Amino acid sequence: MPEPKKIRVGVLCSGTILPHWQAQVIRHLREVPGAELVVYGSPQLDQFFSRNSKGALYERIRKRFLEMLTPNSLVPVDLTEQLVQVPGVELVRTSTEQLDLSTLVSYSPDVVISLLPVEDELITTTRNIPVWCFSFEGGGLMPNAMPNLQQKMLRDGTMQVELSASNIGSITSQFPLRTDQDEPTLDLVLLGASWLPACMVAAMAEGRTDLVHIDPIRTGKRSEVQITILTLLWMMADLRFRQFGRKRDPKPMVPEWNIGILYQPISALLEEDPSMNVRWLPSPSEGNKRMEPFGYTAPDGQLNVLYRKNQRNSAFDEIAKLRPKSDSVLKRSRTMLTAAAGLQYPFVVERDNGTFALISYPAQDRIELFRVSISNDKLEHHKTLINKSLINPTSIKFEERWWLIGTDPDAPDSILLAYYADEFEGPYKEHPLNPLKFSDKSTRPAGTPFMHEGELWRPARDGSTPNTDHVTLNRVKRLSTTEFEEEVVRRIEGFPGTVYAKGIRTMCAMGDITLIDGLRGAGVEKKPHKEKGRSRSHGERKHKKE
Repeated sequence: MPEPKKIRVGVLCSGTILPHWQAQVIRHLREVPGAELVVYGSPQLDQFFSRNSKGALYERIRKRFLEMLTPNSLVPVDLTEQLVQVPGVELVRTSTEQLDLSTLVSYSPDVVISLLPVEDELITTTRNIPVWCFSFEGGGLMPNAMPNLQQKMLRDGTMQVELSASNIGSITSQFPLRTDQDEPTLDLVLLGASWLPACMVAAMAEGRTDLVHIDPIRTGKRSEVQITILTLLWMMADLRFRQFGRKRDPKPMVPEWNIGILYQPISALLEEDPSMNVRWLPSPSEGNKRMEPFGYTAPDGQLNVLYRKNQRNSAFDEIAKLRPKSDSVLKRSRTMLTAAAGLQYPFVVERDNGTFALISYPAQDRIELFRVSISNDKLEHHKTLINKSLINPTSIKFEERWWLIGTDPDAPDSILLAYYADEFEGPYKEHPLNPLKFSDKSTRPAGTPFMHEGELWRPARDGSTPNTDHVTLNRVKRLSTTEFEEEVVRRIEGFPGTVYAKGIRTMCAMGDITLIDGLRGAGVEKKPHKEKGRSRSHGERKHKKE
């Protein structure tokens, strides 16, 4: 791979103490091969932050509302030590209220990234240097480093973010406005958007044109219409009501997830009209969930399944094991791993020297490798696989290399990252094109990659539709240490006609069978069992309770 072109980057920001999401912009930029942060410019605070104010009461209400929507993005981060070697300049406004960048331009940046609420027409420079600004559904940044408030923040499931420079081009992506628990949030939008400047600079350094859309007639004009104080009060009351309702209900209705077996290979789901005849395991106890199954063959030759187990009265999810018997009577599950934090997605790799599980620890920023004990009753720590956490870490050997793929914990549905190594246990190197993908569609891993007719396929979670859980099957067209490209071929929305038909998050290839998880739905009342004459839905079996 040729050496990337050197790109000199300047940043417009409020200083060296920045909101977390803007600090992430700086961090991602500095990790781009070929990028060099050569200067940052900050305006005079008394001139800058007094603009666009609608009054003290409005500002207090807006600040409180944003704190409720962004528990992580606005946390102040001190970058003084990291930026000590980077020149900083103070910017002033001209008599025509333009931001004078002549001092910043003297450091000869190739591009300037703006983290300030300034429009392109308010910026003046001494030579033609593109200034890239954020736009959130047509609205720019406010003086508090947040998008302009919009009612869609509580109403919609995604928000479009654009990073653009007038008469140069733009880079655009959609990011979720909802957490996995369907709670409104701006954290996923802002932390996902923090990757866009790095993506743009990386594309410039590598001479790529596939990421940046060139539009020579752009004006850079964006709407800055602010909502009224009455609308803001209504939005805040709506958000408080939702949060109060969740806290007040001691037993909130939770969606029920369960594990099923599809008696055909995973590649069969690529067919136009595949069989959806799933045999579901017995329903979990009320309020509990089983999800994210990954199978392995135990020493006795029996199929065992590691999965994410959620118990209604437990603070954290754990990794458990079960053995589904042929008559669908469940052998009681066994806890394999617990921690003082939630555990999820126990991706399994079967090797000659044992069966291993990849477990990510986002709070500690690492992925640990565990091995199933000889007695098959616990997971034993083997080693730290990589000092970097990923959501849904997925391993695959492809073309004589081991690949480790997952999403950024700050943007779990949107930012795809990859690492590679010659050996399964590493050491792993970061892919030079990271992030390989930035989109709310078909990004987060959703099970085991597989080969079919000489091609690599990757299941991915589709989070583009609010309140739904679907999986796409992506054909990987290119995967090497210098390239990545994939395309969505099939979308699996669930298994109609079965008990758990409302969604799917995971599919695990196990030879001639496929393990999957399915969603029954929140608040669905289970009908009492009848001893005789009971009518069963397709895929449901008579069973014992776990």
